[in-house]
Amino acid sequence: MHPDVSHRGFGTEAADEAAPGDGMDFPSISIAASPDSWSFQHFHDRVTHIILQGKHLTHADTTYITGKEPVSTVVSALWEKLVPGAKKRVLHTSAQRWPVRAKELLFSCRAPLIHPWFAHKLAEEVGVVKWQKPLADRKVVLYCSRARDKGGKMQNGGRQFTNDNDVITALETLLTVRDQGERLEVYDINKWNDSFDSMVQYFASNVRAIIGPHGGALVNLNWAPSDTAVIEVMPTEFFSLALYEQASVLGQTYGFMQSPSVNSRNDMTVDIPELMGLVDSSLGKERDGGVLHVEYEWHTDARKAM
Repeated sequence: MHPDVSHRGFGTEAADEAAPGDGMDFPSISIAASPDSWSFQHFHDRVTHIILQGKHLTHADTTYITGKEPVSTVVSALWEKLVPGAKKRVLHTSAQRWPVRAKELLFSCRAPLIHPWFAHKLAEEVGVVKWQKPLADRKVVLYCSRARDKGGKMQNGGRQFTNDNDVITALETLLTVRDQGERLEVYDINKWNDSFDSMVQYFASNVRAIIGPHGGALVNLNWAPSDTAVIEVMPTEFFSLALYEQASVLGQTYGFMQSPSVNSRNDMTVDIPELMGLVDSSLGKERDGGVLHVEYEWHTDARKAM
């Protein structure tokens, strides 16, 4: 994740030479820690990569050492999906007693932040591939508001639409005019507190498009099939490529618009006609070309010389 990451901070004493006493001893440990690993979006875009990358090198008695306890039930569910028996095999920093000693250490010096393999492998692991339905059968247009009275659950504030209700009304009107059986639903994280599997199945089987301001709710695009439309609205005083990159490696149809920030929290008053035009042009459209290729052309002098 970072160019300066190194294994050199770990001691290399033989297990029978390590001094006993305070601390914790394990037969095998895997380091799966990353900044903000307790949050859904950063557990997804960082820690899942570390787990998936090294999974074939672990075994039933491998203990994972990670960051502090998750605040999201989705993170807990993902741990269970990717590490069977996670409640007994995952050690959070708040529960550790230092030093930690192990006979075997697995440490990923490099785990790419964006790569198609991670996106598609995670979709396979959580059941997207198993539950997905064709685009023609998926009719839900999912609006992800950041307003708390509409199911938003933010760890950081801001990036809300000041005209949220007007956006919802306009989306409902657009879908009626389109007359293709599409229906608007507003995302509510509380609906899925008890079942991560139900949430993944809902996205894979029903969702045709995901729309909203940049934020954690849009990270749920990872549970939607490859031909889903993703419409992201970004404030002018804030910018991130993260969701564009995720949608791209999954082969989803990505649409983007910027809206002026109206305060220091980067809240926005959205241009509704512009947003509706973007939504209308994106719905039900499959992306041209595939995402994964047998080989890639790198146009560099080095390649030309080969």
